[in-house]
This record gives sequence, structure tokens and C-alpha cells, in this order.
Amino acid sequence: MSEDNALPDEWRLAEFCEVVTIASGQVDPREEPYSSMIHIGPEDVEEGTGRILHPRTASELGLISGKYHFQPGEVVYSKIQ
Repeated sequence: MSEDNALPDEWRLAEFCEVVTIASGQVDPREEPYSSMIHIGPEDVEEGTGRILHPRTASELGLISGKYHFQPGEVVYSKIQ
């Protein structure tokens, strides 16, 4: 490990935007297939474990505003606390 940056020698420090792609564009939760999909909000994720709590569809929740659709393997984070 090099002394100046405390990273393993084979690593390099990078800007966040160099290693991720931030999603843009939203889907309408009132339309199929999205209305039948499970909606995951910050309140639905158990702190410390990431376990999904109370899974419900967008339709069950009566959602009307645009939502992000994500795929397996993607990292989801909330900017809302």
C-alpha cells in the first residue's frame, strides 16, 4: 500500500462519475407493466440488512408521479433521508 493515498498499489483514486452511470428518465407508475411492479422506496428497505419490507405494487400504493425502473445488479440509493 502506498503511503500517500492509503489505497492498495493496484488501485487508483477515481471520481464518482468515472465509475458509475446515474440513471435518467422515469417511467409512469400508472401504466403497465410498471403499475404491476413492486415499488421500492426508502421506507421499504430495512436499515442494516437491506431486506425489503412490505413489498407492494405501484398500483396498490396509488403512485402517480414518475419513478425510476432498475434492473438486477444495479445499485439503488436514495437521496432522500
